[in-house]
Amino acid sequence: MSSDIIGFPEPILLLSRKRAALFASANALLDGGAGELADKASVLAVEVEDQIAALVPMTPAAAIAQFRVSCDFAREIEWDEWADKIAANLIAGLERIERGSSAA
Repeated sequence: MSSDIIGFPEPILLLSRKRAALFASANALLDGGAGELADKASVLAVEVEDQIAALVPMTPAAAIAQFRVSCDFAREIEWDEWADKIAANLIAGLERIERGSSAA
């Protein structure tokens, strides 16, 4: 087995699922006429997106997971600043991993 298998619970995966659930709730609330509650759920989902953007991967598996999640988001939204933050953190994480492996 590879050491790159993503362990559960990987924070990026949990946050991604939380974001999806919040947006699903927001859509259901909006469809049900509860616009104010839908707005609150959307704000919470955006806060989760900010948490995801702030993550710096610590393992190659986490970097892969973050990249996959960011690709999914890119299909849904066009938010260049957020995508730039994801890319910068992904690069920082890979550089950290590289420094750690070269020190061994």
